[in-house]
Amino acid sequence: MRYSIVIKKDTKIWIYGNKDIIWYIDEITKKNYDIYNILNALKIYKDRFRKKNKLNILIIGSINREDVEKYKDYFNIKIEKDMQEKIIKYIKRSNKDNNND
Repeated sequence: MRYSIVIKKDTKIWIYGNKDIIWYIDEITKKNYDIYNILNALKIYKDRFRKKNKLNILIIGSINREDVEKYKDYFNIKIEKDMQEKIIKYIKRSNKDNNND
């Protein structure tokens, strides 16, 4: 799945993805990055510019799932605890496939 925005939550919050959407988030939140400010800015962006489809968002880090549930009508949100686990699984699967050839 392609994600429009990837939000990485460490000690700081990092945003990666579509430059236009990131610019819009910066304008709305005034770079006061908080998960809920970002999701509200994305909701405004979606209401204004994307009428049909949901935005795909990946959140990396620990976040309360119930707090994000209210945005499920606007976004397809996938929450990953750590990308390192996903990368290791991918590498193991790739190595396994290569060994079978």
